[in-house]
Formats: sequence, C-alpha cells, structure tokens
Amino acid sequence: MTELIVGSMLAIDSLSQIPGIAYIVFGVVVFILFIALLQHFSKAKCPKCKKRKSKEISRKLLNEKRERRSRTVNGETEDYYIWVRRYDITYECKKCGARFEKREKRIEDC
Repeated sequence: MTELIVGSMLAIDSLSQIPGIAYIVFGVVVFILFIALLQHFSKAKCPKCKKRKSKEISRKLLNEKRERRSRTVNGETEDYYIWVRRYDITYECKKCGARFEKREKRIEDC
C-alpha cells in the first residue's frame, strides 16, 4: 500500500514540473515569432503594390557626424560618442519592379 502511495507521489511530482517546462517552451516560441514579425515589418513597403517584397539596390551616405552624449552610471557622469549617419536607400520591388527611395538614420557607437 505504501509503495502505491509513494509511486503516485512521484508521478504527481513529475507532472508538476511539466508546466514549468511548458512556460519555457512557450516563451521561446513567442520570442522566435516576435523576431520573425519584426524582421518582416522592418522591410521596406512598396508604395505601388503595398507589398513588403523589396530588395536594397543602393545605399548613398548623405552625411555623418559624431555626437557627444553623457550618461550617469553609479552616480558619476561619463561622456561617450556616437556616430549619426543618414542614408538614401534605393529599393526595388520584387513583385512589380517599381523603384523607390527611403531615407534612413542610423545611430552607432564609436
């Protein structure tokens, strides 16, 4: 009788660990879907056919400047520099063949 109770307790303990694992798996799947959607919606949208099937043809640097910024870390202010670059990017739609341009601003650490 006690063996039956101990055996059922072990089965209950192993079942109680499943929801924790399920949460981890669910979190990983949601994260992967989020990255896929982010990548899809970051593509340039064709103004003619409204599809996100475009590829970059050329990138022209308009200007670039180095900016000084400051931040507070542990009560101390420190200065750091960043690059601000502006581009004109030409895209071509893979579906309808239309060409269009977009302006992009990128901020990068020095």
